[in-house]
Amino acid sequence: MKWGFQTSGFYHYGSGSAYQVTASGNPFGGSVTNRTFLATTKTYNDPKYNRVSTTAAGYMITDRDQLYGAPIHRVDARISKSVLSMSASVPWNLEAFNLFNHANYGSYQSTITSSTYAAPAQNINLAYSARMLQLAARFEF
Repeated sequence: MKWGFQTSGFYHYGSGSAYQVTASGNPFGGSVTNRTFLATTKTYNDPKYNRVSTTAAGYMITDRDQLYGAPIHRVDARISKSVLSMSASVPWNLEAFNLFNHANYGSYQSTITSSTYAAPAQNINLAYSARMLQLAARFEF
């Protein structure tokens, strides 16, 4: 590039992942969560995924992996330049992660009996973070 600048970019796409859904509580008194719930329980998922249980009268069971998250779009960019003098140089980099600040979600509320079913939940993994900038420089002699 002009004046000795260098640039690079990276685009990351990830298709939406499937999430295993559950129904809150366990109608059979156990301590694990499962996909079985009382037929009278209000659910917030699409009813086409729920069916009558063949093993327990009065209960319904929901399909697993019915919730798919939104795809991930992320653009990272970098610009760098080295400033030279007679006996030393100072190379520097400016990097931008998630340059366009696209909302990427890595977790979702997956309990079908919750009113916030399918709502994005916080995920602190860097792949899902908001825009970040980083500036680095070093002195070479």
